[in-house]
Amino acid sequence: RQLRYAGMMETIRIRREGYALRENHESFNNRFHLLLHPSEQGEGIAHLVKILSNRLNVTDADWQIGHSKIFLKRELANKLEMLAMLRVHAAARTF
Repeated sequence: RQLRYAGMMETIRIRREGYALRENHESFNNRFHLLLHPSEQGEGIAHLVKILSNRLNVTDADWQIGHSKIFLKRELANKLEMLAMLRVHAAARTF
C-alpha cells in the first residue's frame, strides 16, 4: 500500500511498458525545440511531439505525454539526442 501511495507502482508499470526515460515537459522542450524549423515553432509539448513524430516516423507508442512529464522509449531518446547534437554541431560550424 505504501508503494502505491509513493507512486512506485506507477513507475514500475511505466518502465515495464518500455518507457525507460522520463523528463519533465519544460526540460524536454528546452532540449529539443531546436530540432524544429522557426516556421514550425508552436505552443506546448504536444505540438513539439507531433512535429517530431511526423519527422521521425514514429507513433504515440514510442512516447507518452503525462501531466508533468514525457515518457520515451530508449531508442527514440537516443535518436533525439543524436539529432540535437548534430544540429548544435552544424550551427557551430556556420559561425
